[in-house]
Amino acid sequence: MLNGIDISKWQAGINLNAINFDFCIVKATEGITYVDPYCDKYVQQLIKMGKPWGFYHFARPYNDAVKEADSFIEKTKNY
Repeated sequence: MLNGIDISKWQAGINLNAINFDFCIVKATEGITYVDPYCDKYVQQLIKMGKPWGFYHFARPYNDAVKEADSFIEKTKNY
């Protein structure tokens, strides 16, 4: 069994080296305009640690789903 965690700005200051986990999912975006300010920092740490990682998007029901998906892709495509 793999142990995974998800992190976002709400875990600011977390010491990833002190946690036992196999993979991590990082919040990248929310809605149409928001980018989690800790996303890139976390991803860079995970890359250095050699841990598998992925992104997640927090959807807002009042937005157009296609616009949210397009925004998520635009903001994460360079990874």
